[in-house]
Amino acid sequence: MTPLSSRPDRYAPIVAEARRQVLALSLEQVCAASGARLASASAVRAQPSPAGAAAALHLPVLDRELRMQLPEGELAWPDGTAPGTDYALVSLHYLARAAGPLAPESLVRYGGLPGAAAYAGAFEARAEQPLAALLDQESARLTETADALGTRRVDGLWGFRFFPYLPLVVRLAPAEGPLPSACVILFPRRAGYLHHVEDLAVVGQLLAGRLLELTAAGFH
Repeated sequence: MTPLSSRPDRYAPIVAEARRQVLALSLEQVCAASGARLASASAVRAQPSPAGAAAALHLPVLDRELRMQLPEGELAWPDGTAPGTDYALVSLHYLARAAGPLAPESLVRYGGLPGAAAYAGAFEARAEQPLAALLDQESARLTETADALGTRRVDGLWGFRFFPYLPLVVRLAPAEGPLPSACVILFPRRAGYLHHVEDLAVVGQLLAGRLLELTAAGFH
């Protein structure tokens, strides 16, 4: 489970193939299945565009939005910067494989997803343990960030829409008595049958990373 952004050249052909797969599909059906939306180029630029001008596909990703410019398929954040390989690949795979809303029910830890058991330890070390460590140091700030980025449920649970139709649930348990702080990231069981298990690992790590980043920045 090496971070994808550490080897961008290695993954460039995989990203290109994922982009090709999305562009080969009916974009209207892609939007219906994924929760993305199509908008004209003029809507993006807030100025008139000539007839036949390219459109763009917009995909919400947590608190941000990725734009796929059409017909080229190039991805960019709202400020025009390109996403890292990790965001690009999981977003393209999501667009190609989403099949409607997944309910945040029948939740399992990463290791409980089909084919993920061998990677569970690495996922815990890279996604869950950093959040648990921050919870031990900055409990109030982390929970404020979780409130702003997601939806508080019960018993220390927060729900997040990483993608429109891919929810994750995070349990943040502050230290209590002899028990240390703990974090658990939960996935809908059905996600493991729709999406690559490697992509779900990256999604969980990106969610954890975004929570860490925004907490450090004082986001609330």
